[in-house]
Order: sequence, then C-alpha cells, then structure tokens
Amino acid sequence: MKSSYRTILIILCSYVVSACIDFYFNVKSGEQDVTFIIHTLFIAVCVYTWCKQHAKENGIENPRYYPLLAFFFAPIGVSAYAFKFFGFKKGSLLLFKAFVAFVAATALMLLTHNFWAYIYV
Repeated sequence: MKSSYRTILIILCSYVVSACIDFYFNVKSGEQDVTFIIHTLFIAVCVYTWCKQHAKENGIENPRYYPLLAFFFAPIGVSAYAFKFFGFKKGSLLLFKAFVAFVAATALMLLTHNFWAYIYV
C-alpha cells in the first residue's frame, strides 16, 4: 500500500477514535468536542504529510509551498496542488477522491457516534 493511502486510512481511523472519545466525555461529564483542537491539528499534519507523500509518489520533486498551504487551509491547498501539478482532468479526479474521503470520514464519525449512542441507551 502506498504511503499516501496509509495516511488517508489514518485520517479515517482518527475520525472514529475522535468520535469515541468525544462520546465518552459527553456521557461522563457533559463536555462536548473534547478532541476538536487536537483532532484538527492532527488532520492538518496528516494533510501536509499526504501532500508531500503524494508528490513524491508521482515524481514531483519540489511541491514548493503547496503542502504548507494544505496544512493551514486544506480545501484551498489540496485544490491548488491538484490543479497545479496534475492539470484540470487529473486534478479534478484527485479532488473528487479527496471529497469522497471527506464524506467517508464524516459518515464514519456519525456512524460511530450513533453506534455508541444506541449501545449506551
């Protein structure tokens, strides 16, 4: 498995772990979104890492500031990276895959939260 795919898998798993931790603290103490800041920083680091790994896997020797832009604002950074280095057609496909990964992560988070809510009640 490519290292960039592993990074996406880590991101997906982090949403499940974050949902479990948030649900636990919500039930025990009423605290909501306990992991928000930590998880947001973790995702930013993962997106930066993914951008660097993906560039290396595709023969891009110097992705310049695009990984850093992806770190600070992923939608703009990943979009700029995709269109700059892969053109409109392949860049659009890459962005579609990124959107699918985002939807999958959100669905996993919601399913995990609903699962624990169902089990707990």
